[in-house]
Amino acid sequence: MTPDERAQARCREHEGRYVVGERHMPYRCPAGHWTIGYGHLVGGDIALKAYSDQGGLSEQEAQSLFRSDWDRTRGRIEHLLEDRGLADLDGPRRGVLVEMAFQLGVNGCRRFRRMWKWLERREYAAAADEMRDSKWRSDTRRRCDRLAFIMETGNDA
Repeated sequence: MTPDERAQARCREHEGRYVVGERHMPYRCPAGHWTIGYGHLVGGDIALKAYSDQGGLSEQEAQSLFRSDWDRTRGRIEHLLEDRGLADLDGPRRGVLVEMAFQLGVNGCRRFRRMWKWLERREYAAAADEMRDSKWRSDTRRRCDRLAFIMETGNDA
């Protein structure tokens, strides 16, 4: 598996899902947003009703939606890395940033200003400390700790 494939698998695991029978149904994520599949935000009451009325999503549809969301998020993080002089960041750490942006949004990931400063200096332990010293950690401790470990060590195996 490539670092990106490992990051995707880890993200799907962290995102969770709500399955009835074999269908992914809408659910509220820990932040209170309506979501379906693997962390796909449902945009408003009309979309929520449409997903519910059609009986949710098949596993194949949920996977396809996840890949589309992941690819879009990864592309936005790639631009951010280039803008910050981090285009050469290794795959495991890059996967951490994509997963953070997948959960928090790219703008939410950008708000970790001190983490980004440490990354620009290639001080990965300090960047991981900034991840741990956040409200995000109090909301999703297990996920944050796992991603901070990867950021610190570069080990995503």
